[in-house]
Order: sequence, then C-alpha cells, then structure tokens
Amino acid sequence: MTKEILAKVTFQIQGKPKKHVEETLKKYIDKVGKEEDIKIENSHFEKAEKQEDFWSSFAEIDIIVTNLEKFTWLCTNFMPASIEVLEPSNFEFKNNELQNWLNDFLARLHQVDAIAKQTHNLNKVLNNNINTIIKNFILVLLKGKISDPEKLAKLIGIPLNVTTKFLDLMVKEEVLKKNKEEYELVKKQG
Repeated sequence: MTKEILAKVTFQIQGKPKKHVEETLKKYIDKVGKEEDIKIENSHFEKAEKQEDFWSSFAEIDIIVTNLEKFTWLCTNFMPASIEVLEPSNFEFKNNELQNWLNDFLARLHQVDAIAKQTHNLNKVLNNNINTIIKNFILVLLKGKISDPEKLAKLIGIPLNVTTKFLDLMVKEEVLKKNKEEYELVKKQG
C-alpha cells in the first residue's frame, strides 16, 4: 500500500460575474477539503482577472491524501488544472493496486467519452431543428411578401450574413429563386 501523498494542486475556474467566480472557487475548494482521506494544509486564492468576456481565477492548495487510489479519485472527480506530487519521491505498490487505479481511470474516461458523444449527437439534433425553424420562418415571411434580405434578417433575429447563407442554400435546394437582390418562392408545378 502506498504512503500518504503530499501534493500541490491547482484548480482554475472561469465565468462571470467576478464575484461568482471567486465565491464558486472557494466553495469548490471547501468541498475538496470535506472529502474523507483528503486534508488541506495550505490554500492560496488569486483574485479573479478579466480575460476577454470572462473572469478567471485559480487556487493552489497543498493537500495530504491517504493513498494513491484516493488521489486518483480526487483527480478524476474534481479535475484540477495541474498537480505536483511533493512526497513521496517514489511509489511502491502491488500490481493489483495499479490495475485498480487504471480501471478507475479508464471508467472515468469512458464516462467522459459517453457524455461527449451524447452532447455531440444532441447538438446535431438541435442544429438541424434550428435550421428547419429558420427555413420555415423564411418561407412564412416570403409568403407574407417580405423578400428583402435585410428585412428578413431583422425579423428573424439573426445577422444578415447568416440569413443570406440560408437564402442561398434554399436557392440551391430550388425552394427559392433570387430575383435581383430579393428572393421569392419557387412555384410548384402540378
């Protein structure tokens, strides 16, 4: 069985507003400290700094963790930005400990992979639905005799360049035709 592990662990958070970022980071570190077999020795919090549209902050904590299994659990469940193992300088463990550690790690990776695939599929469905709604909106507006791309964009609520892409796609699909700078429905035969 491995000895206790002393490590410097960095957690980073990004969001807005500034106060929320700083408070959430403190709560997160408090949650880490409440875990069984984890003891926080020191903690240092940086004030949140503005980075483009978000605020970013980080905390460095020195922790003592009772064993490698719990240390791995900490890493996979709390996902720190970085870790630096200070002690011990060498680890001794049995092959079944390594096997358990790797299986726990792989289980977490599979979990993350499943979530990523599910999110990807959901995004595809949502994008298809949004595209259909925008095309239907365009058709309704054209039936109402609004054919100017700028007016269409304003009524739909999306930028002109995006609206134009939809209009051009619908021309390629032969649902619309372009007449000078305006669009109109293709009349169906039969």
